[in-house]
Amino acid sequence: MLRRIWECEVYTGDPDDPEVETRSETVIAWNAVDANRKVGGQLAKQPRAIGWVSWPRGEEDYVHIIPNSNIGPDESVKIRPSVGGVADEEDWDF
Repeated sequence: MLRRIWECEVYTGDPDDPEVETRSETVIAWNAVDANRKVGGQLAKQPRAIGWVSWPRGEEDYVHIIPNSNIGPDESVKIRPSVGGVADEEDWDF
């Protein structure tokens, strides 16, 4: 099963403050609910799926985007999420 990289707009402070700022984070997750959990649950907008990603290889700290699952990963694009890691992901296995 493939995982996705998600872009999440996250509040930097109190969501009820009208002047609160947000920041953009990227995270590798199974679905939007998992992405929300991994960024701390302070979403300003629903997570946006950027694309599918390859599984990590060995000790690499990046994965590759998969633009077409019939072709495979694009080896020229290395993706490092801003939240969490790649090599230390505890739930790559089922």
